Amino acid sequence: MTCTETTPCLICQGDGPGLDIRGKHICSRCEELLLALPMGNSLYEYCKERVKLIWTDPNALVQYQ
Repeated sequence: MTCTETTPCLICQGDGPGLDIRGKHICSRCEELLLALPMGNSLYEYCKERVKLIWTDPNALVQYQ
């Protein structure tokens, strides 16, 4: 993937600017939402499960040489 290509947001599937971590993207809007939602809120739980995909995706594992 080049710097000009973007992947859809893990949470809302949008394509706005935001965080790119291990080949996954979280848009700024969803990042702000995550910071504002109280733990235990059903939307927070959904977002948390989506963010876990950053760390559990076998295709995104860090390769050490």
